Amino acid sequence: QEHSSKAESFYNCVNKQAQGTGLEVDAGALVNITVFALLANAGPCDQQDAADKCIDLADRIEAALQNSENGKTRRYVLTKCCKKYRQLKRNTNVQAQDPTGLKTTAGFPKELDTKTPIPTTTKK
Repeated sequence: QEHSSKAESFYNCVNKQAQGTGLEVDAGALVNITVFALLANAGPCDQQDAADKCIDLADRIEAALQNSENGKTRRYVLTKCCKKYRQLKRNTNVQAQDPTGLKTTAGFPKELDTKTPIPTTTKK
């Protein structure tokens, strides 16, 4: 599953949103983490941890672009990609593929809660 079209789309999204921000190396490292999190021998919370790191990167991209409209747009796009990544199936048996509720620790990004809509950016 780590090389499915949906996973490849996610990897491209991360790299594209990080371009020109000075965070390209961090984006590349995140892509590596997300690939390994989808492998069969990955820990049960690795995919969630990788999605959390993705949200952190989205926040850092917005900050790197000084909270500009471009930064907010990139954060919005990457957050949508992070949410889709969190729902990807892993290379495991059917029972382990359920992408819901494995991790319930404090600090769970609200953006990854599939019941919480992602806020849209609006121009002022």
